[in-house]
Amino acid sequence: MIDTRLDMDLAALLCTRLCHDLAGPVGAISAGVELLADEPDPGFVAEAAALLRHSADASSARLKFLRAAFGEPGRSSLSGPARSLIEGYVRSLAGGITLDWRDHGSAVGDGAALRLLLNLCLTAADSLGGSGGLTVEVQAAADDGQRFAVTAQGPRAALDAACRTALEGSAEGLSARTAHAFLLHRLAAPGGGVVVEETPGRLLLAAVRPGGPGGVVE
Repeated sequence: MIDTRLDMDLAALLCTRLCHDLAGPVGAISAGVELLADEPDPGFVAEAAALLRHSADASSARLKFLRAAFGEPGRSSLSGPARSLIEGYVRSLAGGITLDWRDHGSAVGDGAALRLLLNLCLTAADSLGGSGGLTVEVQAAADDGQRFAVTAQGPRAALDAACRTALEGSAEGLSARTAHAFLLHRLAAPGGGVVVEETPGRLLLAAVRPGGPGGVVE
């Protein structure tokens, strides 16, 4: 049975999360434009222009990543090469988070598979607390399926309690900070759910995208 109210609440929270992630770089662009209007020094203008370019690139990368992670699967405008989407998002984050990509010769499949992988990455990146590294592995699985594993490593890498609750499928206390984890729970359900392995300074999140019609998430 479809819980329409929950679906509407989830959509609203995901929109809030998207706006929150865009607020920083978009705000920096707005502030930079105001400073440029009042500053005639050519050296300052060049420096401000570089900062504006960086903020614009960050905004674009985050928007592309999040609209693919939260958008409707199967639409070409909401998809793209998985590696470039993840690399762009990681570059846009403060703290110098690194990315190690290991696809083992297996390209990410359809739009629903892409959403699953991107939400794994988003949840893992959030767990780092601003510094550390992500290792993304894409592997073939049985019956033309795929297995995605994302490992977050860093001094503060940990899955907080609220996020873990959402990842387990509970909508209690759901917020913009945990909505993507609840979405990940739904996306991973056809493949048996999200596997979580956690040790101090390390978090592994893995999920299988089944092949064939059974892998479709409505």
